[in-house]
Parts: sequence; C-alpha cells; structure tokens
Amino acid sequence: MEKKDTVFIFAGYTEEMKNFISMNPGIQSRVSTYLEFKDYSIQELMNIFQSKIENSKLKITEEALYQVKQIIEKVAHSDKKFGNARFVMQLFNKILMYHSLNIADEKDEEVIYTITGNDITEQLYQELNINNKQKAIGFKGGNL
Repeated sequence: MEKKDTVFIFAGYTEEMKNFISMNPGIQSRVSTYLEFKDYSIQELMNIFQSKIENSKLKITEEALYQVKQIIEKVAHSDKKFGNARFVMQLFNKILMYHSLNIADEKDEEVIYTITGNDITEQLYQELNINNKQKAIGFKGGNL
C-alpha cells in the first residue's frame, strides 16, 4: 500500500468497514480518505425500478407498481443491508421471471408487455430471501 501509483479501494457497509479498518493499525494508518454513500430513498428506488420497466419496453399496472412499492418499503425498513439498488434489480428480474411464466401461452401483445399484480406474488417475495425470520404481511389471495 506504499506505492504512489497504486490506489486501494475498500468498499462495504459503513459499520463493517469501520470494524475492518480498526482491526489492523497498519491499514488504519494508511487509509486517508473515506467516502460514504447514502442509501437511495424509497422514491429513488421506485424511479430505478420504473426506468428498468421503461428500458425493457414494458408497461406496469398501477396495482403492480403499488405492490412493488410495498415490497421495497417493507424490505428497506426491516433489513438495513438489503442492497438498495441491487435489491431493486433482483426484484425486477424475479418479476420478469414470474411474468414470463404467467404469459407463456399468451398471444395478445398488450398482455405480453404488461406487468400486472398477478406477476407479484408472496412466493416471489419469499424467493428473494429477505429476512427469512420475518413473516410476509399484507398478502391477499397470493398477491400483495
């Protein structure tokens, strides 16, 4: 870490990184700059999700969008290490998988390109492996 033309970057969650740096005085004395990035807000995470929908040339119903927001809010408030935008990407990919299964025999293009509440199920939520100890609440008839 003494070379002037080399940069070392340590990245991780704030508390874990503080513990990592403090464990070794040699590292502690060599790390001179700290950058902390704040988590995205719920609205910013929703914007990320909606941009993924738009970039994929898909549509989403208001009901489904509401369900996505419920999941994001629930996870953001219950798991401080939920991964932020990474979680939104996992959620998006899971929804795409469920949507693909739901429209497998569909011919109507409007249906094919529209994410609905039926694509966002309790099973999808459970498969995201979020807080396995915590029970999912707010689900009705298989949907959020």
